[in-house]
Amino acid sequence: MRCDVCGKPASVHEIVINNGEKTEVHLCLEHAVEAGLSIPSAQPIAKLLAGQVRKKQRPVTILCPHCGLSLSDFKKSARLGCPHCYDSLGESLEAAIMGTQGGASAHHGESPTNASTMEANRLLRASLVRELEAAVSAEQYERAAGLRDRLQSLAEDDGPERATGADGQ
Repeated sequence: MRCDVCGKPASVHEIVINNGEKTEVHLCLEHAVEAGLSIPSAQPIAKLLAGQVRKKQRPVTILCPHCGLSLSDFKKSARLGCPHCYDSLGESLEAAIMGTQGGASAHHGESPTNASTMEANRLLRASLVRELEAAVSAEQYERAAGLRDRLQSLAEDDGPERATGADGQ
C-alpha cells in the first residue's frame, strides 16, 4: 500500500467506520505523525509475540526470609524450617498441603477403627464422674463407691494409659 498523500510506502493503516460508511486511510510515517495517529513500533506484532513465546520463563522461587526454605525443599522433606514459613510460602504451601490431604487444607489424620466406641466410653466416663461428685457431695458414700468401681473397670478396659482413677491418681 502507498501513502494517500505522497505515494511513499504506507506504514500506518487506519479503517474508520462512521454512520455505516467505511473509510480507509493509508499514510507514511511522516504524514501519520502530522495527522496525530499512533505510530507502530519498530517490529511487527507477530515478531514481538514470537519473541515472547521463545523466551523461557524461569519459575519464581519463593524463599522464607528467616530460614531460607523453598517450596521445593518443603516438597522433598515435608517439613517446614520455621514458623515464618507458613506466612512466606503462603498459597503455594496451602496448595501442596491440599494435594497431600485429598483437597483439605488442614491435616485431619485418620480416625481409629473403634472411634465411636471410644467416644461413647469418654461420654460414659464423664457422666460417671459427674454422678460420683454429686454422690460424694450428697454424702451417698455407698453409691459413690459403686461409681468409683465402675470408673476403675472402664479404665482397666481401656488399657494402662487410662488406668488412673477418677481423682487422677
